[in-house]
Amino acid sequence: TAYEVSACLVGSGLCIIDRCDMLKDQYGGSGSRRGIPFYTLDIASVIEFRHQPAQRPLYYIDVPMFYECDFAALSTGAAMAPEIPAGAVVAIKQQDPAKIFPGESYLVVTRDFSGIRTIRSHADNPDKLRLVPKNLADYDEIVIDASEIKVLYLVKGIIISKTL
Repeated sequence: TAYEVSACLVGSGLCIIDRCDMLKDQYGGSGSRRGIPFYTLDIASVIEFRHQPAQRPLYYIDVPMFYECDFAALSTGAAMAPEIPAGAVVAIKQQDPAKIFPGESYLVVTRDFSGIRTIRSHADNPDKLRLVPKNLADYDEIVIDASEIKVLYLVKGIIISKTL
């Protein structure tokens, strides 16, 4: 339930995976580890490190609408602000690069770039893609060949934590 997610996300701030069950029990949760894994690394770094034995998820985000996602992690950059502010948790699902929906936000990984951008078609060349940040005042658009994409993840959800 949403209450379980709130307990894990803001209940203790820096809970560790072993405390996740305790938090769920404390707040009436099931104590199971269902849901998607959440990593405290920047979302672009998780792609490289999440399969290493030392890199375990901090906890699991138990929101049914995110169950199809592969994992969640922090977005530390400001390129996609205000849609995805720095510090937001982003839930993503791996996507076939041949099935891009122009106008959607993706975590794009190439040899030279790894980050979240909105993908747009290129007007002059159908083999190229435009990677467009929301924060155009501080970040430039990038044009790549579609074949450069090594891994692609669709942004399925954004969780923003507000402090008062």
